[in-house]
Amino acid sequence: MVVESVLEGIQAANVLYERWSIGWWMTDSGVEGHVVSEVARKLYRDRDDGQSLLMEVPFSYIREWSEAQRRKGPRRGTLRGNRRADI
Repeated sequence: MVVESVLEGIQAANVLYERWSIGWWMTDSGVEGHVVSEVARKLYRDRDDGQSLLMEVPFSYIREWSEAQRRKGPRRGTLRGNRRADI
């Protein structure tokens, strides 16, 4: 469900942006925020009761909340500190 929701959100974002811009695609303009918003909207609509959707959450929170065991080796730079996941 998540993969389908993400792909549908990306498609919806591109269709809407193409309409707004009279023919431009998101890749022509680099409008990441628009993509994130539309994907979040689709994920929210498709979520199960009791599930939530957060945006711009620090990876440190995700690690803590997931209760996953830490993998061996150094942590990737993108997953350190206060860096955030868009959705």
